[in-house]
Amino acid sequence: MDYNEFFFKATGMSPFHFQKRLRDSEARTTVLKAPTGLGKTDSVLVAWLHRRVSEPATTPRRLIWCLPGRALTEQVASVAEERIHRLVEAGFMQQPIKVYRL
Repeated sequence: MDYNEFFFKATGMSPFHFQKRLRDSEARTTVLKAPTGLGKTDSVLVAWLHRRVSEPATTPRRLIWCLPGRALTEQVASVAEERIHRLVEAGFMQQPIKVYRL
């Protein structure tokens, strides 16, 4: 499954170079520095979703975000729900992944 097409279906945009590099990285930890609004949330979320779909046996079942406040938590959770919904509707995911807010 092509990551560029997957990313486009999830977000409505083509991935930036750094977003593709993050998806292809085998590093266990990564520092991602980018200006506000450039797609850091989508970089991590869509790369993980793509791996969940294309490499389910080796991809962690859960993606956990630790965020400093309720407003940011709601924003990231809403983005995640929207991206997952778009991918299910497009047929890229068989069933939705649940998003929990704690």
